[in-house]
Amino acid sequence: MAKKILIIDDDILVIKSLSKYLKTYGYLIETALNSQEAIDKSEKTNFDLIISDVRMPGMDGIETLKTIRDFSIQNKKEKTPAIIITGYAGDKIYEHLGELGITGYIYKPFDLDQFIEIVNKNLISPPKYEGEITVDFNLVDKGFISITNDMSIFLDDIKRKLDEFDKTISDEKEQINFIELNKQIIFSKLDNYFEKAWGYVEALEKDKYILYQKYFQKFLHPLLEEGVQINSHIYRKPLGYPGDYIMMNYIYDYNNNNRYLGKTSYEKLINNYTCNIPASCSNISRKDFLKEKILESLNLNIKTEILSLACGPARELIELLKEGKINKPLKFKFLDFEKKTLDFIKTEIDKTNNEKKCFMDVEFICRDLTSIIRDKKLKEELRGSNLIYAFGIFDYLSNRMASRLSKELYELLAKNGKLIICNISTSDISHRAYYELLGEWNMVHRSQEEMLSWLEGIVDNAKINFEQPKNPCNYLFLTIQKL
Repeated sequence: MAKKILIIDDDILVIKSLSKYLKTYGYLIETALNSQEAIDKSEKTNFDLIISDVRMPGMDGIETLKTIRDFSIQNKKEKTPAIIITGYAGDKIYEHLGELGITGYIYKPFDLDQFIEIVNKNLISPPKYEGEITVDFNLVDKGFISITNDMSIFLDDIKRKLDEFDKTISDEKEQINFIELNKQIIFSKLDNYFEKAWGYVEALEKDKYILYQKYFQKFLHPLLEEGVQINSHIYRKPLGYPGDYIMMNYIYDYNNNNRYLGKTSYEKLINNYTCNIPASCSNISRKDFLKEKILESLNLNIKTEILSLACGPARELIELLKEGKINKPLKFKFLDFEKKTLDFIKTEIDKTNNEKKCFMDVEFICRDLTSIIRDKKLKEELRGSNLIYAFGIFDYLSNRMASRLSKELYELLAKNGKLIICNISTSDISHRAYYELLGEWNMVHRSQEEMLSWLEGIVDNAKINFEQPKNPCNYLFLTIQKL
């Protein structure tokens, strides 16, 4: 008997393409464009698998699966395995694995071969619910346990001393002076701890890595995440991914020894550390590099068209506007899947003096990056760009998807236009235990050779090179000029 699958997604194009694809494998498909439709259908039909998007208007995918699960429990129905599809690389789906029967998840944009492999695995083999597995910390290496425990003791001691200082001194300037006197020694020790911790986990298989991660987080989250504003934002990912526009603004605003965020001295110290590790400093270098490239494009063209893909807070353009440096016609298109991001940029541009933005023509496009691949109308609207830059998205893509997207973006360039792709480098891994193991800010670190492998087929028609900002940077900037 053919297996029955329910697909839940508010995007009709996704619904149609997945349905058509899965039917070629002999599966019976039903679809739902919203949560209520999905709930109604699941109550009437026993599905063998549910495939659901996360972010949908009204009730999201997680809440929808919770409602379906509650109905199953009340009516003593079998637990239906579910696969989550999400465009948000930071969605903490694993938290719901056992609770909701989620046995797999895949990030948009995805390869169909990868997709069908996960589907077949869930329908052919009995699912194992990862959330129900007992964590055995006895399997953690003693050296890693020792480092974690030493860090916990060290941080607890620092927190106690700073809290005692706050009890006697309430003046913020004096608190900052006290932090300034002591932070270099503290930061140096933290750097050393994180570097050693990463040495234990960087080569681990996924299951064992998660075990070490849970141990690390169990002892250090109370000291480095709970009550610490920036780290809490990274870990909890309120917009679904860690490097959202809010987080980037934290880095831009507090990547400076004289600026501190937090109510207590300890919070100020840890927030300052987060915003000044090499990866954070690289984001400042990246922004300044972008400002140079925007001005370079502006100087080369009579009327410049620029596309920013997955644009974040667009501080590079906002700063140029406020500095009065946009002095020629500029059509700027921002494409991002998060409406709040685009709303933030619009608000910041609106606050700029009218004279400084008189040459600006701005367009906001609220779409995910897969639209550039599948939507022909959108591609025509974006075609003819003098500069396209994609910063903060390729770090999360598979090589196959990165290659496909690179070629699609290249085709959108005007003659002599430039595509700049940024990816975090393999060259410096000193703080990955901090932002990745502890904060779950997971990025694909790549080499120049890996990035160049994406460009097969366009090498003969383009000028390709790597550029670097003036200041030290942990990112690689692959520049492709259309000849």
